[in-house]
Amino acid sequence: MKYFLLFILFTSSSLIYGQVDPTISVISRARGAVLQATDATGGPIPSAKEVVDGSSMLNESFEKGVVKFKTGQQFKDVLLNLSLVNQQLYLKKDSTEMTFILPVDYFVLPVTDEGKVQTFLFRSGYPAIGKQTSKSFYQIVADGAKFELLKFRNKTINERYVYGSPFKKEYKLEHRLFIYNVINKHISEITTKVKSLKKALPGYEADFDNYLSQKILPFKKEEEIKSLVDRINN
Repeated sequence: MKYFLLFILFTSSSLIYGQVDPTISVISRARGAVLQATDATGGPIPSAKEVVDGSSMLNESFEKGVVKFKTGQQFKDVLLNLSLVNQQLYLKKDSTEMTFILPVDYFVLPVTDEGKVQTFLFRSGYPAIGKQTSKSFYQIVADGAKFELLKFRNKTINERYVYGSPFKKEYKLEHRLFIYNVINKHISEITTKVKSLKKALPGYEADFDNYLSQKILPFKKEEEIKSLVDRINN
């Protein structure tokens, strides 16, 4: 069961790039309060009594990572995990899971992705689009001064029919790709279709067509879109 706690960080240069120091950090537990959590869509998160197969989190367990706040404070080697249901970043200290009061700018965390452990950067602060807000975290697939390729990961609760048994609920992982125009501060959801990509990358038709001419089956994979974005940024 996750406890929604307050994690208050005081400004101190000695904390930057250091461990969380309990002597100058204050952890306040909300007592006697009834808390109702919602997911990224505003829907209710399952209660402890509701059985949902799988995990709502990015990783199966908390992993050591780096977190940087919009105030400039940064911590490393702290145990972190991200809920892909409500887009809340959690810190684990001892056996207690907490949320941060200070707004998070980005965090870096190893993630098991398609059977491989890779370290990814997740950043917030992008314009709201669809059901995502400026607090939503996106994985940075390609970074640059002109465009960024972003991956948004989320989990929804689906019902699965099992013959001879009641419906079972399970978490389903989904991900979508976005292009962020750094100069215009505009975000667009994209597909692998040429028309969608050209619309999200205005002014670079020549680069686009040149790249396209070198590909037999273009943009079937995320890596190919990343290659195009990297080429435009460079």
